[in-house]
Amino acid sequence: MLNECLCADLKATPEKNNKLCWMLSHSHEANEVIRAFKEEHDVPRVQRCCKKDGTLCSFT
Repeated sequence: MLNECLCADLKATPEKNNKLCWMLSHSHEANEVIRAFKEEHDVPRVQRCCKKDGTLCSFT
């Protein structure tokens, strides 16, 4: 079973998405991580993705 994480949607690059996934996997404050990420990278939305391993996401 794959772990789930949140990825930045549309405007974010794969590198930014992978950074966000790594941050979420190492944080218990997911909402704060997401809020800061959206502000820092000017990403309006995040969407749920599946983690392929500990750090990477792929859009589904």
